[in-house]
Amino acid sequence: MTADAPILPAYRYSPSSLVVWCGYCQRWHWHSPGDGHRVAHCLQPTSPYHTTGYTLVERGTITEAAMRRYARAQRRQTSS
Repeated sequence: MTADAPILPAYRYSPSSLVVWCGYCQRWHWHSPGDGHRVAHCLQPTSPYHTTGYTLVERGTITEAAMRRYARAQRRQTSS
């Protein structure tokens, strides 16, 4: 694990996947299950996650509908 990697909340979408919201590219990123350090999937070239990656900590489950609501709210918040 990289010492300077931020800790991000991850949510169980299915038995085989976790999702994490990326505030840099405003998208959900999919990862295999399990807490720990991950390489960034960010589409934003200037994202600091490309250097540090991030550490996932599973916080619970999430549905597709909840993911859509969360994404809309986050995008509205950053555009204001």
